[in-house]
Amino acid sequence: MYFLAERGERRPDGRQKAVAYAIGCNPDVDAFDDWWELGRAEFGGDDFAEFFDPQDRVFAIIQHGEGDLEVSATATHLSLQAVASTSNGG
Repeated sequence: MYFLAERGERRPDGRQKAVAYAIGCNPDVDAFDDWWELGRAEFGGDDFAEFFDPQDRVFAIIQHGEGDLEVSATATHLSLQAVASTSNGG
């Protein structure tokens, strides 16, 4: 569970660099079995991609440090909303 830029910086292995990982789902710091199971539980077992408009107001809010992004899902919809930040910026 991550956001990936459509264009931009690449990793040394040539893959597109991820912009942000969901809490608990960063393969660089979280154990594989933990993030894999969390992703399966939250979004099902299938891979998918969804395009979001980077000009959407919700992204402006979080880019200016005014909150965190919360993603919720149903079987047919993804919803994004800015929520009060849960971290101290670290």
